[in-house]
Amino acid sequence: MHEPDQEKTSVVTERGLYCYQVMPFGLKNAGATYQRLVNKMFAPLIGWNMEVYVDDMLVKSRLSTQHENDLAEAFNILRKYHMKLNPDKCTFGFRALTDELFLYLAVSETAVSSALVKEENGRQVPVYYTSKALVDVETRYPSIEKMALALIVAARRLRPYFQAHAIHVLTNLPLKQVLQKPETSGRLMKWAVELGEYDIRYKPRTAVKGQAIADFIADLTPGLIPQSEDIPLGTHDGHSADPELWTIYVDGSSNGQGCGAGVVLLSPSKECMEVALRFGFKTSNKEAEYEALIAGLQVARGQGAKHLLVHSDSMYNQVSGEYQVKGERLSAYKKQVQQLLAEFPKWEIQQISRSENRNADALSQLATAYQTNVGRTIPVTFVPQSSTEKTLVVYAMNVPGHDSWMCSIIKYLNT
Repeated sequence: MHEPDQEKTSVVTERGLYCYQVMPFGLKNAGATYQRLVNKMFAPLIGWNMEVYVDDMLVKSRLSTQHENDLAEAFNILRKYHMKLNPDKCTFGFRALTDELFLYLAVSETAVSSALVKEENGRQVPVYYTSKALVDVETRYPSIEKMALALIVAARRLRPYFQAHAIHVLTNLPLKQVLQKPETSGRLMKWAVELGEYDIRYKPRTAVKGQAIADFIADLTPGLIPQSEDIPLGTHDGHSADPELWTIYVDGSSNGQGCGAGVVLLSPSKECMEVALRFGFKTSNKEAEYEALIAGLQVARGQGAKHLLVHSDSMYNQVSGEYQVKGERLSAYKKQVQQLLAEFPKWEIQQISRSENRNADALSQLATAYQTNVGRTIPVTFVPQSSTEKTLVVYAMNVPGHDSWMCSIIKYLNT
C-alpha cells in the first residue's frame, strides 16, 4: 500500500486502530491496481513468452527445450518482487497439441458416463473414460440435463485434456443449444459458464464406435438408489410383469387463470383414458395435486382396477409418510387418499420427473386455460367444490304433542 493511503483502509478493533500495509482484494479497485502491477512486473515477457491476467499467469514456449529457461525468467521476476505462488494451483508441462479428441456421452437411469477417444490411422483409440452414479435428485433430471451433467463431469475429471485439446462432443441431442440458452435452469447456466473456458465443439454422432464404450460404462456403473423394479408394490410383490396392473399419471396446476388437474389412466391392455378437471374453487398447487390424485383413484376404482401404480412428480413424499403434512386441509386430503388406496389390494406411488409426467401436466394446463365455446377433443370436467368439503345435511324431527314455531308457517303455506 502507498503509505499515505494506508489510513484509508483502517478498521476499528477492540485493541485499537489497524490498517492494511498491503492492498486487500476486498477493495473495489484492487483488481485493476493488481493488473497494473503485474503488467509492470512482467513487461519484458508479456506478448513474447508469457501472458498475465490478474492472478492467472501463463508461461509459453515455442520449443520444449526452451521451456525451463522461460520458467526461470518468470520465477526470477517473482522472487525479485517477493511474490509467492500457490503450488496447488500451479500446473506444469502442458503441451499445446494440435490433435483433436472426441467425447462420447451416455446416460442411464442410475449413472452418466463418457468415453474420450482419439483418431489414429482411421480408427478410434480410447484415451480415458469417466462415470458417475447419480444421487436421488439427479435421477429426476430430464435427459438433456443428464447429458449436460455427463459433459461437466468429464470436463472436471479430464481437465488437463480439455485444456490442451479441442474436444468434439458427439451427440444427437441439442446440447449446444441448451447450454447456449440456459435460462430454463440455474444448473445449466452454471455449467455453461464453467465449460466456456474450453474449446468444445458439438457434432452430430454419425457412427457408433466409441458410443458403445460410453453406453457400456453407464450400464455397468452401480446406482446409489434402488431401481424401480426393486421397489415393492403394496404387498411387496414385483409388478414388472403384472397382467392386472393399472398405471395412473396425475398432475395439478394452480395459476392466475384458474385451478385444474390432469389424469392419465393406462389399462393393463395399454388403453389410455385422459381426464381434465377444472375446479370452481381456489387451491394451492399441492391441493390441486391431491385433487388430481383423488380423481385418478376414483376413476381407477370405477374401472374395477385392483393393482395400481401411481406416478406423480410431487406427491410421493407426503403420501408415503416421509414428509409431514401441515395444515388441516392437506391433512384431510391425505386422509381421503389413504382411504381410497385402502380399497386396492395392491398399490404403489412412485415419484417421477416433470418431463416424464408431461401428458398429465398438459391436461392440467388445459383445464386451467380460459373457458371457451370451441369444441375440444378432450372434454374438461367442471368440479364445483373441493373433495374434502362435505355436504351439510339437516335432519328435522317431529315431536308429537309439541308444535314448533314452524308449524304455523307450514299451515299457512298449505292453505
